[in-house]
Amino acid sequence: MMHGPFGVPLSTNAMMHGPFGAPLSTNAMMHGPFGNLLLEEEFLPHNCKCKDEENAVEISDGFFQWDAPPDDSTVEGYIIEGLNLVIQKEKLTAICGPVGSGRSSVLSAILGRMPMISGNVAIDGSIAYSSQQAWIFNDTLKENILFGKPSDENKFKEVVNVCGLESDISNMDNGENTEIGDRGINLSGGQKQRVSLARAVYSDSDIYLLDDPLSAVDVHVGKHLFNECIKKKLCGKTIILVTHQLQYLQFCDEIVVIENGKITERGHHEELNQIGDGYYKSMIEKYHRLEQNEITSPDDITMEDSNKDELTVDSEEKEDEQDKQTTKSDYNKTNNKEKVLTFTGKLTEKEDLEKGTVKFSTYTGYMSAAGGVLISIVVLILFAASTGSVVFSDWWLSIWINSLSKETLLESTNLTTSKTLLVTTPITYNSTTGSSDNTRQSDVYFLVYVCTIGGIIFLTIIRGFIGAAVTIQASVQLHKRALRAVLLAPMHFFDANPTGRILNRFSKDADEVDVFLPQRIDGILQTLSTVIISLVSAAVVIPWILIGVVPVLIAFAVLKNIFNASTRQMKRLSNVANSPLFAHLNTTTQGLSTIEAYQERNSFIEKSEKLIDVTTTTTLLYDTCMRCIGLWLDLITSIIVVVTAAVLVSTKGSVNPALAALALTLCLKVVGLMREMVRMMNEVEAKFTSVERLNHYIENIDVEPSSFQCNPNDQWPNKGDIKFSDVEMTYRESLAPVLKNISFDIQPQQKVGVVGRTGAGKSSLITALYRLVELRNGHINIDGINISLIPLNVLRSRLSTIPQDPVMFSGTLRYNLDPFDNYTDDDLWNSLEKAHIKKKILQLDKGLQLLIEENGDNFSVGERQLICLARAILRKRKILILDEATASVDTDTDSLIQKTIKEAFSNCTVLTIAHRLKTVMNSDLLIIMENGNIIETGKPEDLLAVSSSHLNGMLTAETSISNA
Repeated sequence: MMHGPFGVPLSTNAMMHGPFGAPLSTNAMMHGPFGNLLLEEEFLPHNCKCKDEENAVEISDGFFQWDAPPDDSTVEGYIIEGLNLVIQKEKLTAICGPVGSGRSSVLSAILGRMPMISGNVAIDGSIAYSSQQAWIFNDTLKENILFGKPSDENKFKEVVNVCGLESDISNMDNGENTEIGDRGINLSGGQKQRVSLARAVYSDSDIYLLDDPLSAVDVHVGKHLFNECIKKKLCGKTIILVTHQLQYLQFCDEIVVIENGKITERGHHEELNQIGDGYYKSMIEKYHRLEQNEITSPDDITMEDSNKDELTVDSEEKEDEQDKQTTKSDYNKTNNKEKVLTFTGKLTEKEDLEKGTVKFSTYTGYMSAAGGVLISIVVLILFAASTGSVVFSDWWLSIWINSLSKETLLESTNLTTSKTLLVTTPITYNSTTGSSDNTRQSDVYFLVYVCTIGGIIFLTIIRGFIGAAVTIQASVQLHKRALRAVLLAPMHFFDANPTGRILNRFSKDADEVDVFLPQRIDGILQTLSTVIISLVSAAVVIPWILIGVVPVLIAFAVLKNIFNASTRQMKRLSNVANSPLFAHLNTTTQGLSTIEAYQERNSFIEKSEKLIDVTTTTTLLYDTCMRCIGLWLDLITSIIVVVTAAVLVSTKGSVNPALAALALTLCLKVVGLMREMVRMMNEVEAKFTSVERLNHYIENIDVEPSSFQCNPNDQWPNKGDIKFSDVEMTYRESLAPVLKNISFDIQPQQKVGVVGRTGAGKSSLITALYRLVELRNGHINIDGINISLIPLNVLRSRLSTIPQDPVMFSGTLRYNLDPFDNYTDDDLWNSLEKAHIKKKILQLDKGLQLLIEENGDNFSVGERQLICLARAILRKRKILILDEATASVDTDTDSLIQKTIKEAFSNCTVLTIAHRLKTVMNSDLLIIMENGNIIETGKPEDLLAVSSSHLNGMLTAETSISNA
């Protein structure tokens, strides 16, 4: 390689062979988004110190908004207005309020993640942060807790104990060194939240921002975390706890009530209870009435108006997969910890890396995606015709010139040497007839030549359009097929493959197939057809010139084989090297708030730089191989051209000068094109590794089994009868069953509650109903039909679910409610009204055309729950499933959802999974689960009548915690 000051310009010049308009246009399009990104204001931690040394946080006249308004905006529309907040050191301060009030936004403002328009924020001390949606990255469990801090075994064990993770770790196959998948995929929701809390505790910071850490765990684990971790371990620390677990508020030093982005009440539990018409007192009274089942009708509960959006500070998904993953947990009654099921084997699989030549099936797969063999033949014919017409035009021009040389005296007026190229006797035309014949002959030559040029233009245009259409078709079909394979993949595929790896194939590899591969295919087809036709033309003029072609072809072939293995494998390594970088960037963007809070920005930047170095190193090696083969090809080409010119000069007089010139031109062209052809063949095979990687998804990803033995009518299920018969299910063959011989019947229109401690197998019932995992034994019937016989798309489309983490997509509100445009606007507004979210939507601009941000971040978690409820109401399915749907909302919103469900789904079968017993106490049937088994079932009143029932024991424990 060239080093020194001339290395870069010379290398750049070497890389600019061929057209570079496309890269320039691509760069121009990228300039806008990247320019805007680089010009964005950076969010930096607040560096002002508190005026009072007794305070840890001071916010004065703070005005905050997620999207900063234009200069002429008024204060109306701010998320948090006129915030004045003082948090004293070594105090436990709780923040509560209705859905959408701005509780999480206050923590974002303290972290510096929420844009501050005016005011002042002062922080005194280091910050630890546990987000509402726990951020877990792909590494060992220990590294997720240490998070860059030095390892201290005694300290680590103490933190693990107070966060209730000791039993989980002891039952993991590799203990604390167990690999945690992307986004904590192999942890339950409660485990993820406790790992996030353990990270905060281990950091030994001064200020702890805890955003609802108790919502994802049952009441027993919650009590352990509050008493052992928050009250004891963090005693003497400054703690700001956002929560709707009202039973713990009386133990806090101070309570801050936020409504509509403003502090409306502040004080101790007893003080706030003295305010007659205060929100806090009303909230506590409603809570106690609910606990004592004194609310006979939920009509007295209204949704609190919220003009502000409570935005979550991390964008990562909060998945409630309580018993789904590889470390399942079951709360132990004696030690208040979870047990996890042991599994063997590595969670994240090594990314596939092919070796050797690209398989022929890869090329045929590309041809199939492009339209098949017939279309490919048509494209080849067009390339051959286009190139042949160019060669024919050159040949015809030489014939035309040769005919003129026989009729006219040609003298050289430009050469200064004494050598005469051609001496002829002047020809005079004495007859007008001869002149007329010559004119007509010239006209024929001219007409044929013009028609040939026209044909070249026409064929080139047609070839360009058809070639572009074919390659676009190929890239579109490959993308569709690969995407379909991923969408139909079973759940374990996503456990074993990080998101970044999947994104790499659908971005970098897809870009190679979309942009670069069509250019190279066009070039190699044009070059190949030109070489073949030019060789044939040269052989007609000088047949023995083919003798020299054979060694040239051999030399080029040997050179190609030598370098092809290197370039191909370097390209494969480059493709694979991008995956860790994509995964790291994806993880980093999801956890920006956490990374900034722990001041780990530099370590993540350093890791990014290392990963970028790896990817650029493989790319540099690939480019170096391509430049090296280009150097050798240029050397061989120069030798061949010199030899050819010498041969033509030595045959002077025996070959017509015009034809000799044509032969030399063709030789120069052929050798040059052969050089380009070899280079392009290497490059095309290297680029086809991206097709190879997409084909790997298409051909090798297991598809979820789907049966078409029974295709029920459009009204199925019209009753809502559900029957589990000896159901046994496991998530992997190496795992113990999470459902063990489960059998129960749910009658049409019954309201069924499922309760049990974390890891009992509650959410696995939903997994089985949706056939996300196939049963090991037993069967499930809905309206008398075995669901294993029903096509998956039919089964899943006939059920409605409101998950704990409501799913929303980027797009309009209408698209989120009705993506297939099956309902009218009136239907949508009616569903929003029944879900008690219509008033909120009307307060915003654009109504149903309101743009939803990624993950629904412009709505609070509770508001997203209600939108999902509206979606379920709109679909009018006979079976509704609620999986911890109210775990992350306050008591009022919980009651509101229960009221809506009671009214809107009175004629439906409702299956409710809940931590809060009061949520399901009005059910027709109660199912209590433990360790994958049903330990008790019956009507709530019947179970309560038995003093030794598990339900009585759970109620007693929950009541004692609430009244502690």
